[in-house]
Amino acid sequence: MVLIKRSGSRKGGEPSTQQLFIGLITLTVFLYVFAFLNLQDDDTRTTTPVLKQRKSFTSATNSYLQQQQQHHQHEIHDNTNNLSYYLAQEQSLNFFTDITDTDWKIQQAIYHGSQPNHNRLTPRMRKVMSENPAKFWADNYEPELTCAHQRRLGGLGDGGKWVCDPRRIVASADEQSYTSGKTRCVVYSVGSNGNAHFEQSVNDALKEQCSNQLEIHTFDLKNWNKRNGNFGDRVKEAGGTFHHWGITTKAGLDFNATDYFLPKTYRESTFKSFGQTFVELGHTNRVIDILKIDCEGCEWQSLEGWLSDWNEHGVTVRQLLLELHDAPPDRTIAFFDLLREKNYVITHKENTGSTVEYAFLKLAPSFFQK
Repeated sequence: MVLIKRSGSRKGGEPSTQQLFIGLITLTVFLYVFAFLNLQDDDTRTTTPVLKQRKSFTSATNSYLQQQQQHHQHEIHDNTNNLSYYLAQEQSLNFFTDITDTDWKIQQAIYHGSQPNHNRLTPRMRKVMSENPAKFWADNYEPELTCAHQRRLGGLGDGGKWVCDPRRIVASADEQSYTSGKTRCVVYSVGSNGNAHFEQSVNDALKEQCSNQLEIHTFDLKNWNKRNGNFGDRVKEAGGTFHHWGITTKAGLDFNATDYFLPKTYRESTFKSFGQTFVELGHTNRVIDILKIDCEGCEWQSLEGWLSDWNEHGVTVRQLLLELHDAPPDRTIAFFDLLREKNYVITHKENTGSTVEYAFLKLAPSFFQK
């Protein structure tokens, strides 16, 4: 008699090896089909804010590139490849002269796609700004315009600043209609604490390309400390001129304000407005190529007055390098809104904790128009 082994269930109802294998294959096929359907449907499930923002950015980029193809007025042509560089030159106030219209339009699209450049000011956000400014700066106000050849002047650590392509400073100065006898390049450094590394780096980077027509002016309420000795000597050695006064607004500082930033010992110090300083140094009606300000918190109550002074005395600040201290909820967003209103874009950001370093570049109003 021949016995035939059946392939059914084992004794006690346990599945056989063959049944387990078939079940595993079935499960694997099901998982592959499920994953495939998810991939096919992924584009329609853009419900998160990040994906929505990416869609918005892509749409803005495509829109700007389409506009670029339609507008070719007043073009400046490269004789070799017939490319136009007019748009960047015009909207950067002659700072960028070698960026094609197509690339500049992409820069514009990136800028518009980044706006607003901050999260909504909710009660929770106000609490973060007051109690943890480093967290606020980590999540808000990122660079808006790419500067391909930015360079750090002043070395690493405190005192060094990122400058947008210093080699362009002379080129832009050449375009200005300076009257005879005016220096081609001017740099201001407000607040140094006797550290002249920034001034030395500026002098090394710009003196020759400015044909030795470079002025560096440093302003500070103090003129000596134990670490650096005499500030005037340090700045002079770096190729600059030291001025023993602080910079304020025409209206002066409110020493009784809740966010007053300086120790009481400085209340009797000498302060001058930018307007007074421009007149005294002969810098009215011209370009200040770089203005670096580290005034230990004075920026929050002073910016509006500074901008008014610059406008009143015909001064254009090309690059503004600011160290911001803390993140006062009632001032911060208005501060950046005002800089945007005056046609400044963020080119660099360096988060150092409760303080943050920003670099701004002034552009023409037409850059901000959609």
